[in-house]
Amino acid sequence: MLVVFPILPATTADRQALNAETAADMGEALRSHAGVKTRAKDATTIARTRNLDAKLASGNALVRPYAVACTTVPATMRIAEFGRRLDAAIRRAGYAPLRLDLAQDAGFAAATIPLGIGLDRSSDQ
Repeated sequence: MLVVFPILPATTADRQALNAETAADMGEALRSHAGVKTRAKDATTIARTRNLDAKLASGNALVRPYAVACTTVPATMRIAEFGRRLDAAIRRAGYAPLRLDLAQDAGFAAATIPLGIGLDRSSDQ
């Protein structure tokens, strides 16, 4: 499995933050106009959105993380079953899987070749 944290360009990050803040403001205004009480979850989302704009203004970057996962199966077993299990595990974790239909080789290489330092190393090495 490979986890990637690519940094979005500043213009894209600003546009996404502006769109999210506009949507949050509009939702908050519609709820108050309709007399619906703002739930704690909604208030947290609105605050997080406004904090994102402040962080971008102070020079922080916005990332869009994703992961590449692959599975290998012995030749005597059906790959479809293991693919379904991997798909189900990804969905249970709250993510949407995207199959690498035309990039299987690149996905396999990216997911299996060690590219960084793992967190499992002990500090006494």
